Amino acid sequence: MKSFSQAMVIAGFVLLGSMAGAHEPPRTAVKLDIAAQPISDALNEFARQAGLQVFFLASEDSKRMVSTALAGTFPPQQALARLLSNTGLNYEYLDARTIAIRSRKAGNTSSSSLWRDGRDGLSTQMRLALVAEGSTDAESDSKNKAKRESDEQAEVVVEDSRIKPLTGANVDLPRGRDDAQPYYIFDSKKIELSGATSVEDFLTRNLTMNVLRSTNTGNTTSYGTNSDVNLRGLGSDNTLILVNGRRVPNAVVLSGNYQPDVNGISPAMIDRIEVLPSSASGIYGANALAGVVNIVLKSNYTGGDVRANYSNTLDSDAARRSIALNYGWSLEGGKTQLQISAQYSDGNSMRLQDRADLIRDNYARVFSNNSARVYSISSPFAGATTNISNTVDANLELDSGGMLDSRITYVSPGTAPGTSAAALDAMLAANAGAYNLDLPSLYWLQTGLGSYFGFTPTSRSASASLTRKLLPNLEAFVEYSYRRNRGESLYSGYFNSSRRVGADASTNPFTTDVVVTMPAQYLKPRIGTFDTGTATVGLKATLPHGWLAQLDYAHSKSDSDHIFQATDNGGINADMLDGAINPFVDTQLYPVSIDPYGAAYAITHGSTQNDLALRGFGPLPSLPWGVPHLTFGLENRMLGTVNGNYETITPSSHSRTVYFGRKQVNTSLYMELQAPLLRRDSLPLVHTLDLQLAGRADRYTVTTGTPTANTNVLTGTTTYGSPNINGEPYTDRQRFESVNPTIAIKYQPVESLTLRASYATAFQPPTASQLQRNPEPSTSLTTIDDPETSTTYDV
Repeated sequence: MKSFSQAMVIAGFVLLGSMAGAHEPPRTAVKLDIAAQPISDALNEFARQAGLQVFFLASEDSKRMVSTALAGTFPPQQALARLLSNTGLNYEYLDARTIAIRSRKAGNTSSSSLWRDGRDGLSTQMRLALVAEGSTDAESDSKNKAKRESDEQAEVVVEDSRIKPLTGANVDLPRGRDDAQPYYIFDSKKIELSGATSVEDFLTRNLTMNVLRSTNTGNTTSYGTNSDVNLRGLGSDNTLILVNGRRVPNAVVLSGNYQPDVNGISPAMIDRIEVLPSSASGIYGANALAGVVNIVLKSNYTGGDVRANYSNTLDSDAARRSIALNYGWSLEGGKTQLQISAQYSDGNSMRLQDRADLIRDNYARVFSNNSARVYSISSPFAGATTNISNTVDANLELDSGGMLDSRITYVSPGTAPGTSAAALDAMLAANAGAYNLDLPSLYWLQTGLGSYFGFTPTSRSASASLTRKLLPNLEAFVEYSYRRNRGESLYSGYFNSSRRVGADASTNPFTTDVVVTMPAQYLKPRIGTFDTGTATVGLKATLPHGWLAQLDYAHSKSDSDHIFQATDNGGINADMLDGAINPFVDTQLYPVSIDPYGAAYAITHGSTQNDLALRGFGPLPSLPWGVPHLTFGLENRMLGTVNGNYETITPSSHSRTVYFGRKQVNTSLYMELQAPLLRRDSLPLVHTLDLQLAGRADRYTVTTGTPTANTNVLTGTTTYGSPNINGEPYTDRQRFESVNPTIAIKYQPVESLTLRASYATAFQPPTASQLQRNPEPSTSLTTIDDPETSTTYDV
């Protein structure tokens, strides 16, 4: 049936060709700019820029053909001759607006003898009227008219599903599901229809290899709403994040080095997301043990759109709001492209009380499955009133002489500071052997129903890009993007920790020290902010023989700020121990003031990155069984952290810790070959056999040394972290190298069955602290045992 359909299409070409003799193509030359690419893509681009109709019956052989690059003003027939050179294809004008593309193997006349002139235009749509066998002329005319009307409503676009290299702001080979190592591609349409308000939200919903099932907006103890993508469960630090194929600085907070934040990127600004859930340091370098997520932003966008999104729950208020703008201009007849984008989003956070039934059900399951953990002696459950346990292995004894039948008890709801000693003793005796397992209504981490599920995220971003064609085969581009991700939550620095009350404390009704958990809250704002800005300049060139190259330089800066007010737990514990704080009342009805124990914390840190890269892509000399393609990359990347500051102010102390900045220089060389090993269908049960071979060498030079300097602001004394030299800081430089390959084979015995096999290595670069040497090695001896000889040695 397939061969019959092809025969009918070819017959249609011949029929239309026989009718074309009376039509002479127009003579107008047109301005074209078409990169070297798969021939079907080149014809599509030629069609878009010129505007004619083209008939092209794609075959397995044509899918491997690559066009010649074309830039300048040409008569269309000359442009077509150049595009189709070295492809074995000819073109023929069927009428003044219609062109057919056919193989020379079919005995077609060469293009130079068929046409003397051309026409500026080529349509990407195929409209083909076929004459049904056995029809009369009148029937044929009627059917052809109906066919043309139908085809004008349902156009078939001739295009290749693979992404073009070095286009759409990406700087990588074309990637797709059909590769030897398959990529998962999420296009802008899918991202838009998902309703996701952030990149992390989208990947959590749609990427099964991402094991993270809750975003950082649900974590009130993190540094903010920074994203966290974790492929294959190997850790977010092993998942490489790229934007437009380039690395962006990590989010650095003190000694922690976190995954680059992508929640500030508006989904409306994204052209596609490419995901490779496989180890890939042979292609992408460090941090790709679990895989790679490449976010490709929109570019060369013409026109504008505004998108607004609002979502909320039907029960309680947890709104998410966003608005995004994209607008692009084509100037100077297409020579200059300008695009701007902006986005803003915010929302509300739920409290645990908004899902109280769910929270209580979960705790009930814990109570039934692990009651021993709930009834811990050393750490009483954080219930709605104070829970109490004895610090010694004995039943509790009251100062009044009464003996309880258990080591544990709790304060009854409603107990007031003025409750008599006798009533208090009676209540404690009545509650012996149990804890209060009700959940408190205030903000108390883990059990407090007044606690928030997480930070309230507010993000804003803006970007602009300018592309200017300098020469027919050379264009320059400038890009800038800025994004801020700010997470805010009300936060209580008073934790549900167990605390000791001394036997001699005036508040303690027992004869021994007891351990208590007392509900209390100290609600203050906690704000975490991540700012990232990137500026990129570069050149793109179309080279001879179908090669493409790009040289670019990118400067990025990432800043993190985190401020919050917690509590001086040392002061709280001291006052609890000596009786200055009374936990033997209902502290929800009669709150204990935590304000005197307030402590202020401020963290600032940041990093910078300077990246110079040269990348190229193109075909190698054709082999009898197909065309191999090669890509290469040379890169020099300097990543540095600025001095980070961590300042703490409590009622009794004021300290400032400086985390010294570090510098890391990475020089890398990368090459990747994609090649067919056999011609398609050249052997039985060998539809395709393709090879992917990649290798990457990385060299790192890292500055190490003393990590911190801690200053007591009240006394003015400074001490340096270890290692140091005689108490003074020092710096050192260390080097290491890593070479990683990727080898992959794709085999299709038939078109509907694909078998893949791959081998790849990956690495996680050591941190500066891991590379630092101790300049003052210890001289004390360590005793070791030799298990073979049962001998002990001092070394």
